[in-house]
Amino acid sequence: MIARLANAAKEIAIAYQFGTGPLIDAYVLVVAFVTWLPAVWLSGCQTVLVPQVVSLSAAERRLFLSELFGWLIVVGAVLSLVLILGLPTLMMGLFGDHAARNELEHLLAVLTPITLFGVVTSLFIALLIAAQRHANALLEGVPAVVILVSVLLLGSAQALSYGTLAGFALQLGVAAWLLRTSWFSRPKLSFASSVWPEFKQGMKIVLFGQLLLALAYPVDQLIANTLVSGSGAQYGYAYRLVAFIMAIGSLAIGRTVLPVLSQMDLGDAWLLIARWGRRLFSSAIFVVALAWALAPWGVALLFERGAFTQSDTLAVTEAFRWGLVQVPFMLLGVLLTQYLASAKAFWTISLVGAGGAVVKIVASLVLGNTLGLPGLMQASAVAFGVTALAAYVGARRLVRVT
Repeated sequence: MIARLANAAKEIAIAYQFGTGPLIDAYVLVVAFVTWLPAVWLSGCQTVLVPQVVSLSAAERRLFLSELFGWLIVVGAVLSLVLILGLPTLMMGLFGDHAARNELEHLLAVLTPITLFGVVTSLFIALLIAAQRHANALLEGVPAVVILVSVLLLGSAQALSYGTLAGFALQLGVAAWLLRTSWFSRPKLSFASSVWPEFKQGMKIVLFGQLLLALAYPVDQLIANTLVSGSGAQYGYAYRLVAFIMAIGSLAIGRTVLPVLSQMDLGDAWLLIARWGRRLFSSAIFVVALAWALAPWGVALLFERGAFTQSDTLAVTEAFRWGLVQVPFMLLGVLLTQYLASAKAFWTISLVGAGGAVVKIVASLVLGNTLGLPGLMQASAVAFGVTALAAYVGARRLVRVT
């Protein structure tokens, strides 16, 4: 909650200073792409790495994590270089006539190192989860605080871009400080650990689905940026309001449940999941109904000042309301995925993620281009409904087998 409140304050400051103009269209688009791969890696680490490291001896864990840390730095640097060279070409090809072309080029040049910071931070967050150090949830608010201060004090496009870069760099530093562990030492570039074959096999399976699933938000931003000017920014504000609600539940589930389930047998774990799944779904429906009723007042209270106009409030409110429909299905899907991860059912997780991504991207292309921003949100609800159902079927199959 603290981290999400920091993000909300950051969004209020950005809305006040910049509104929904072309600059924010460009900003949310670039941020979506540079954080895409770190988000995929974090999801993979939570699914594969967390249950794996908790079962290793201290010596095995120390060697493996030191090697993983070393290779991750290399891979993160290469990915950042690829984005630095390739992303501007992609963006200029798609949006060469963008109303904020100069700002888009500046943002691309400044923000691509976030990919390197993000993949290393994701490893540290996964290890904090494995150690049941729940302060890791505060890390999400670190970039928001730095961006907030930068925008309030300086209020320029450069302050927004460099503040974002500095925020993710500080997040990495805070994650390293929180970890402060003997789990691994300096990074090593070797493959001496016997853990690598199982880890690579699990990661290859999981990342297949997660790469597609995590691509859904950047695709939505691409579609929103092809609509009328300001639509990308409006979608970004609405999406992050929905994400605020979802993250309160999904962070708690994703970062606390898996270490517990990994130490239980599948039968007892399923009883726990079934009980909390019913409670979670019914609670989410109540929250959605309340948020739907309060949406016009809440959006106006948060954003409608400075450069953010009343027409922006109406557009964001409509998109936000339709975005709420996905919340119960998304939370239930996260809970079921934790059960599958505890059973190391990586193929099931990958197929569910890949299927959900295909449904989401197709639905976004159809509904987004016909209904605009509400259509993009409706597509998310359809996709999360499908993935929750598929995860339930996969989980029940495991229970019957055991």
